[in-house]
Amino acid sequence: MLYLVFVALLAPHVPGARAVQPVDGVIVRNGMLDGARQPLSVISDDGKSLFANEGKFVRYSLNDFHRKGAEDVFYSLVAGEPRSFTTSQSAHIRRGSAYVRVSYRTRSLLAAPSSGQVLLGARIPAGLRLSIVNLDQRGNHPNRDTNIKSTDAVIFSLIGAEKSGATIMWYVNRFDATKPGRIEQFSFSGGKPALIKTWHCAAGAWDDYDAKTGLLIGNRSDESLGSAVFIGRRNSYAAIKTVYPEKTDSSGYRHAFLARGKVFAQTDQLYVRDADRKWKPFGSGFKLLALSSNDEYWLVLDKNAQAWKVTF
Repeated sequence: MLYLVFVALLAPHVPGARAVQPVDGVIVRNGMLDGARQPLSVISDDGKSLFANEGKFVRYSLNDFHRKGAEDVFYSLVAGEPRSFTTSQSAHIRRGSAYVRVSYRTRSLLAAPSSGQVLLGARIPAGLRLSIVNLDQRGNHPNRDTNIKSTDAVIFSLIGAEKSGATIMWYVNRFDATKPGRIEQFSFSGGKPALIKTWHCAAGAWDDYDAKTGLLIGNRSDESLGSAVFIGRRNSYAAIKTVYPEKTDSSGYRHAFLARGKVFAQTDQLYVRDADRKWKPFGSGFKLLALSSNDEYWLVLDKNAQAWKVTF
């Protein structure tokens, strides 16, 4: 006698989600996609693609998780102007006298306004390089690039980017070890970047910034707490520091970040910081693999290693 067994996938509970759909074929390998070696991967703001720094720069379709090419990113100068190009664009552009491959360890994948466009940043000797990479375009100048030059001795880094209409905003954190820091907002639609606004903030390095709420997150070491989460806010010199949530597995990976106007931390599962300033599990015990810069899409992995696309 033949018995047929049907196994129904049970979608994880994600508070606030409008839809939770399974995504087959997602393989988390070598700690890359789950953020253990790098920041979380980025979903395009249209919810169609996922971009990951896997040594090379990889684009996946979120419909079937088909891999749509792996690219290196290169920087060059043409007539003194900054340029970038990817592996697949390299045959179509006029290269400068010298060009350099940008390591995934130094480049920041900040946002993806669409399935074919990503916002990348990297530290260069003269300051910061901002790149709007149009992956499906060819020709001699497919991408748009600019530099933000260092004007003082402090360290500075990119902590966010977003697209509003035709304008792209970049957020830079300038800091040193002891003095108050500042957040700078640059507008860049092509040509030179324009400094739009500056806010002060607490001293120290920040990893993530939410332009809507003004929240800042830093994953740093502390003399009394060891590895700690620092929480700040623009136009405030104060910062809160707290320990990470307790882990229930042997994983050494811990990371705090901002999403949907809240403070999250990921260890063995995803946690959220509540109104009482305590960590509590968020949802039904899944991990976050990637999110979109517009806060509308997540990719999560449940305890059975099944991936799910979440729409808010």
